[in-house]
Amino acid sequence: MAEHESQLVEFLCGLDRSARVNRFRHSASDARMEAYAKGAIASAAFIAGVRAQGRIIGVVEVFEPSRDGVAEAAFAVAADWRRQGVGSDLLVAARRWAEQSGIRTLRMFISRNNWPMRQFAHKAGARLDLDLDEILADIAVPTAASLDIAA
Repeated sequence: MAEHESQLVEFLCGLDRSARVNRFRHSASDARMEAYAKGAIASAAFIAGVRAQGRIIGVVEVFEPSRDGVAEAAFAVAADWRRQGVGSDLLVAARRWAEQSGIRTLRMFISRNNWPMRQFAHKAGARLDLDLDEILADIAVPTAASLDIAA
């Protein structure tokens, strides 16, 4: 796990200022990124990453679901890899894990000004709700039964 933690720290510290503001609601320092990575490794129910050219280029973290089957999902993709399907690949992995874990909904908390994530949520078919200064984006997790097609 120490190897994964250091890779996650390296990835998060490599995020540009705007990505840090969008993801953490402030321009978090490298020390904050390191502390966050350690906490995520310790507390996330599921973490997946996409690697290319020997480094992590995108990460999704899913945290323990509430009693109503809703789990928080947080995404980050390196600036030079955005709009190339990395987020979609991470969403597929998160949905697959959620479906196997009995989770019905992945919820993203998106700041109002985070247009790339708003577009991502829309593309994912999320139901969007405005809550104060953030948007709740609920992405349904299809179950195997809901995907069955009558023959």
